[in-house]
Amino acid sequence: MKKAAHVKTLASCPRNVSEGENMSKFKKLTHVLWHRLYHLVWVPKYRYWVLKGEIGREVHNCVQDFCSQLRCMVVELNVQVYQVHLLVKIPPKVSISKLMGVVKGRTALRLFTRYPYLRKKLYWVPIFGP
Repeated sequence: MKKAAHVKTLASCPRNVSEGENMSKFKKLTHVLWHRLYHLVWVPKYRYWVLKGEIGREVHNCVQDFCSQLRCMVVELNVQVYQVHLLVKIPPKVSISKLMGVVKGRTALRLFTRYPYLRKKLYWVPIFGP
């Protein structure tokens, strides 16, 4: 008994879609067809609620810029007061550790340059007195 082959061809696609557009969720490189979608979450040091207002907008812009420099596609980005959620497509040439190192490191450097008071915040406050 033969199984029916369910093959979707280009002819079954709507006429308004050109052949150059790929309706698939997969991306193509020279020798690979890929779909790497990651949900990454990180928080500021000691979970301080500092990602609000102008600083939050700057973090949003930095993440967008640095992801595009690595040719990663940001699907969703949510900068909350106490954490950052990033849903991103990462090509196989870029590792997750490389992406996170660039995004977190360079964003922190940019924030400390533009807002120097963030560096001066006392993170090592003694809990118990001397």
